[in-house]
Amino acid sequence: MKLISGLLALVMMPSVLFANDYLNEGFYVGNQNPFRGIFNIPRHRPNSELSAGAYRSSFQLEIHNSFTGVDVGNESIFIDGETYVGRLAVERGFSHGWRAGFELPIVSHQGGFLDSIIDDWHDAFSLDGFDRGDAPEDLLLYRYIDGESLDISVREKNTDIGDLVLTMGKRWENSGGSSLFRIEVKLPTGDAESLMGSGGVDVGLRVQTTRKISRRGTLYGGLGFAWLETGDVLAELRQNWAGTFTLGWSWQQWSRVALKVQLDGQTSPYRDTEIQQLGDESMQLSFGASFLLSDKSVVDIGVIEDEWKVNVSPDFGVLVRYQRY
Repeated sequence: MKLISGLLALVMMPSVLFANDYLNEGFYVGNQNPFRGIFNIPRHRPNSELSAGAYRSSFQLEIHNSFTGVDVGNESIFIDGETYVGRLAVERGFSHGWRAGFELPIVSHQGGFLDSIIDDWHDAFSLDGFDRGDAPEDLLLYRYIDGESLDISVREKNTDIGDLVLTMGKRWENSGGSSLFRIEVKLPTGDAESLMGSGGVDVGLRVQTTRKISRRGTLYGGLGFAWLETGDVLAELRQNWAGTFTLGWSWQQWSRVALKVQLDGQTSPYRDTEIQQLGDESMQLSFGASFLLSDKSVVDIGVIEDEWKVNVSPDFGVLVRYQRY
């Protein structure tokens, strides 16, 4: 009995005695609207120390369910389906805080299986479901037309590699935490016609920071922007600059669990359109937890909801990430 009591006390002990930067990393969240997720506007990546010669690897699985559409003037958009993304990332540390790595996504556009679950959720809480109940379930259709020269449509289920991202960054310690400056270059390795990629090169910069604000609380955030090559998707509507921000809070009440809530905002990569789903800024709210499996392995589980301007980002998303340091 004493042994069991001791183990329980160890697990429930305040995090100040088990401070672990790995547990307090932010979620890796971006707007995966199928017409916007094809761009690499830098997201919040791991901020913890990576010593020279050491490697960090991770695999993140995301599911994003979207249902929205509108006709404005001669423009029309309809988005109904689920996008699955598997992201393999590897990063190596170098001297003086430098690090470099890559991320390779596998993208799958499907009809999905979450429609009925989300319908029930909207009904239970009287949430706006944009007439979801009137549409066929598990349909895949991503379409934009302007009545003139632009017409892009994805109807067939498909799985393929997305656009490869190369990263380089430098980390430094500061009072109560650490900061990271990062450069990212996205290469057009994904098929633009099926919305696996944008067909163009993206170059992004991001600065982010993490700071302990109490014995158990960690505040983190970042700002980034990207130059986006015009590419092959809705080129006539494209603008070449976009920005993003992250603000999050992690609460490590126990030695192996941290609870998190996070906001991610993003400006639009499109212009000269009255379609909200393309032209407006987006805001996403994420919440969930991270679990320390061993001294150097962490699992993140998060739920993502569209906020502020609904229909600009997917209605609902979930992510699971495994990291090994």
